[in-house]
Amino acid sequence: MSLRPYIAAFLITSAMFLAAFGVNYLFDKKRLSVLQGMEERLALDILSLETQFDLFDAVSCNQLEENNPITAELSELGTKLAFMEGELGADDPRVVQLKKTYTLLSIKDLILLQRVKKRCNVGPIPLLYFYSNKPGACPDCQRQGYVLTRLARAFPEVRIYSFDYDLPLSALQTLKAIMKTSPPLPVLQMEGRMLHGFHSFDDLIRQFPSLERLQEKHSSSSQPYPTTTPRKR
Repeated sequence: MSLRPYIAAFLITSAMFLAAFGVNYLFDKKRLSVLQGMEERLALDILSLETQFDLFDAVSCNQLEENNPITAELSELGTKLAFMEGELGADDPRVVQLKKTYTLLSIKDLILLQRVKKRCNVGPIPLLYFYSNKPGACPDCQRQGYVLTRLARAFPEVRIYSFDYDLPLSALQTLKAIMKTSPPLPVLQMEGRMLHGFHSFDDLIRQFPSLERLQEKHSSSSQPYPTTTPRKR
């Protein structure tokens, strides 16, 4: 019995495997290069934001009201972070480190917002959202994220701060202690009130008087509501 057909089949299979492995290796290497470049740009964005925080704390109320790009840049950082989390995984050390930095910036922005509202009586209404990426820890977090995406688009006057409840960060632990945040998740906090579990768009408006007033304001000005767009969290 000749072994040539088996040897030929083995060689062909091996060649196909090596070719596929080579293509995957090149693809992974290119993807890693893109992610590393994104990390470098993200680090520069973070440094820029930190500098803006220092500058914004010293400017006048008119300047703060007319020009505050921090919110848009934080949103862009959040989008980049979500992409990296999807590519590398939530447990990747680089993702965790970037999420810590992003969370610190979000807390600093929240503090700045409170100072601006106290000093100038202007600024958006903060809404804090605590979620979890741990398997089984928050089955309704994704649905709640979709609702908050719609809420943010319907009411630009509301600024939503999203925090990973399980992130090992001392500043976040302090914030949770000050806000008296506790499970079950998701948790929504606004104007001194805390809600647990999933809440629909209409239910959030009923629960928070400020949202109800904003809805009435938008309805009187005949501004249409946007459709729901998924928010990955």
